[in-house]
Amino acid sequence: VLDVTREQLLAATEPLRAGITALVGRVLAASGVAPAALRSVQLVGGGTRSPLVQQAVRAAVGGRELASALDSSLCVAVGAALLAAALV
Repeated sequence: VLDVTREQLLAATEPLRAGITALVGRVLAASGVAPAALRSVQLVGGGTRSPLVQQAVRAAVGGRELASALDSSLCVAVGAALLAAALV
């Protein structure tokens, strides 16, 4: 068992959070969409269940609330199936 303080966890995950913020910024810039123009932000995939990941994405999109209407696992499976079909 390893005891970790919140401050230690935040310091250890800062590179991950900075990377998420940078990636979201690049995606928005490439698409030409401003955070205020987003109608919904839906996170999918196992890692997106982490509160730290959710907070980083929320901050990167200007504090918009994140949607949770979709089944994350189903979205990943459908996306993988579509990619596989495109590669065949």
